[in-house]
Amino acid sequence: MKQDYWDQKFDQLNNKYWNGRLKKIPVFTTYLNDAWGMYFHPSASAPHNEQEIYLSTDMTTYERTNVLLHEMAHHYIFETHGDDFYHHHPKVWRDEMTRLGFTGSITMHRARYKTKDS
Repeated sequence: MKQDYWDQKFDQLNNKYWNGRLKKIPVFTTYLNDAWGMYFHPSASAPHNEQEIYLSTDMTTYERTNVLLHEMAHHYIFETHGDDFYHHHPKVWRDEMTRLGFTGSITMHRARYKTKDS
């Protein structure tokens, strides 16, 4: 799929779940060896990082859309709480995932899929 598709999907999900309030960041697709998606942001240890999302290409469009929403939840937590609060999957992130409609145990390896359409 073209890159424009995922940029548009970011906008669509941003409008649906955050009323368009999330800062627009680029979304890239590439093969990720041991991850479904990754969210990068500036931090004390990597101040020159750009905010961007990477999605693995070895999934269906439905799976990749859900992973995008997962990574956007990370972006939301970073934007609202900053780097001092941010780490992989804190309670506030899990609460946001629940608000987005993800169900079941939300861990690093679960919550890949939602029960309803994204």
